Amino acid sequence: MRLGPYEPSDDPRLQSRLLTRDRYVFIQPPSRRARCGAVGAAELAAGGLIVHTAREGMTLRAFDQRGLSVSAVLRADTDQSTIELVAAGLGNAIVPELAARSALDRVHARPLEPAIDLAPRVIAFGWERARELRPAEVGLMDEVGRAFAARTSSLEAARPAA
Repeated sequence: MRLGPYEPSDDPRLQSRLLTRDRYVFIQPPSRRARCGAVGAAELAAGGLIVHTAREGMTLRAFDQRGLSVSAVLRADTDQSTIELVAAGLGNAIVPELAARSALDRVHARPLEPAIDLAPRVIAFGWERARELRPAEVGLMDEVGRAFAARTSSLEAARPAA
């Protein structure tokens, strides 16, 4: 592995540098914009979700551990596909906030109540531990880290108080 985006793991051969933690949000079709505030257990359990195929098990297990029976009604292979299905009115979904922010003109995003909140997605750079990074690679990580920090700060400022 050279240097690239990476979800940290316990692999001792790899090293990583955190860029950001991207929380998950509930998205729904724009026709439901009237609903505001955090999404609670009853609302979440009332209908099935459109799920990202790679995160289906993690998402459904996390809700199951919280005593919520949530099912997948549709599956999509990317966050963008998931968002487009929601925008078309085919259901609701749980997606990373950074993905949802790019589509707020087509979907309505709401936070999850703290009791059912999912662990955030971790975005990092990863590389082989034995590999020495070049100065340009360190510079790239610094620059991307600053961009994520600025973006996260603007998202925090735009977030309604819970």
